[in-house]
Amino acid sequence: MRIWHIVKPLGEVLLAVLVILAVTLIPAKTGSTPGVEQSLSNAVGRQVKGYEAAGGSPLTGDASVLAKEQDCIEKTDNPGLFKTMTPAEGIDAARTNSSPCATFTGDFANPGNNKVLAYQSPGQVGGTILDAVTGGPEELFVYCCGSGQQAGYGVNQGHAVAKLDAKTLQVQWKTVLDNYNASGQWTVLSGINYVAGPSGRPALMVSYGHRIAKLDPATGKLLADIDLPVGKGVDPTGVNFETTIPTPDGTVITKTQGRPATTTSDPSSPPCTDQGFTAMVACKGKQPPSEVVAVNPDTMEILDALTLPQQVSGRNTIGTSNGRTYIYMTGLTNEMRVQWDPDAKKLTFDKDWYPHYPQKDQTSGSAPCVLGKWVLFNTNGVPSTVSSSIVAVSQEDPKDLHRITAIPIGSAKKSFWPSKLSCDPVTNLIYQADTGVGKVAAVRLDPDTGQLTKAWGPIDQRTFGFFTLLGPKNQRVVLSTKIDVTDPLTALGVGAGVYGEQFIWRDALTGRELAHSDYVDAMSQGILPTPGYGGLAYMLQSDGGVASFQVVKASS
Repeated sequence: MRIWHIVKPLGEVLLAVLVILAVTLIPAKTGSTPGVEQSLSNAVGRQVKGYEAAGGSPLTGDASVLAKEQDCIEKTDNPGLFKTMTPAEGIDAARTNSSPCATFTGDFANPGNNKVLAYQSPGQVGGTILDAVTGGPEELFVYCCGSGQQAGYGVNQGHAVAKLDAKTLQVQWKTVLDNYNASGQWTVLSGINYVAGPSGRPALMVSYGHRIAKLDPATGKLLADIDLPVGKGVDPTGVNFETTIPTPDGTVITKTQGRPATTTSDPSSPPCTDQGFTAMVACKGKQPPSEVVAVNPDTMEILDALTLPQQVSGRNTIGTSNGRTYIYMTGLTNEMRVQWDPDAKKLTFDKDWYPHYPQKDQTSGSAPCVLGKWVLFNTNGVPSTVSSSIVAVSQEDPKDLHRITAIPIGSAKKSFWPSKLSCDPVTNLIYQADTGVGKVAAVRLDPDTGQLTKAWGPIDQRTFGFFTLLGPKNQRVVLSTKIDVTDPLTALGVGAGVYGEQFIWRDALTGRELAHSDYVDAMSQGILPTPGYGGLAYMLQSDGGVASFQVVKASS
């Protein structure tokens, strides 16, 4: 995601939508079978058609490609992260969503020969799954249960991490980090990363609320769990450190998003206690500026912290330029960066790199990705009445800014996408969706000039999620989802699987469809399809389940 700051006029509309949805049934289709009515109060009724092809049995992936995948992983430079297929929520610190070692096990040349198998986890982890990382080929670690607006339905009572068998999807351990009923903490989604640490001692890192935790991947044991600074005068129970991403030297960087302090614009009104992202709509008080914090993951020592000039609701990204390490963040009106000096252990806000990016009537943007010397992001993270833009800004000169409209709004009522761009370091293609318009597209970045030109699309496909890039340059594949929703505003921010969703694999260079699954229970909004080993891909579901998928050749 990764932007959920709701501007006030649109916020009131979305709040009404969420209230209506709490008592409304929305049909979710499963292929050609009649729609299955699913109620928010009952989370989701399991859909079965999408799993019939696999015979209800776990998927194991293609064992013959494991050695090649592991060799590729060992040779891939992904500083600060454990060497595995998916070590971070954006796969790397630049948040490109690129997984060059993942395998497409279908028929790339003949899409008509492809068949998609799916398997549903036998149980659920107790809340919405929002991120996952892999360990070895048998290990899948998931972060869940931090989407607080669903707490009234008996799920998402506080942050937790679980380890699943990557094939059977059975839970092997689960560590609960917080229960908001006891702590009073604002509960919003966060993320999990598998970091290497400066000393090379890997661990799972999760920031949540006003804390950051380190867990033993083997046992789930909590190795450390510390308070983080939140900024002067800020209530720690009203902020959320939503991500942990490592710099090249192994230092972990995290930052806050903040709930409005009070229920109304009057600072003397009662404190805001609403849970989840709906608090940003329901409460009208002032939002605190974001706090950026650097932590040594080996010692769990807080190395430095600073306060930004505005709120950043999307996640932070790491880039390097001219030998310096920068943390890039998309504010409400400006793109920002903070320099990290690993020798001085110091964070410094770069006041000279502060480009204003929205055009008239565009809304605030998503988390950025870094591709070479360019920082890229999209506008309209929340609904707008005008077309969105893809924006590229030079790391070296903030005035060197380029933009393109890849998906015009046309006759659609709204333009929005609660996710972020995927930026392919292999092909220099950038992938975008517009949930409101219901289309996907790719544009090409000139790595020298920053010029953006259309590559393919727009193609009809509505999604809330990211794009995941798979495989080598000569057979590059882009994996994304399609939701079975006509009016996405009726489902935005709900976070429960009240509709169907399918995976779609495309030729990344042309947009040609290679394969698609049947519809299954919906993926959590604003996340990416998670690549695993042996050609497996995982859909992290909003009801607490996980579905695994494998493309196979119908005939050899």
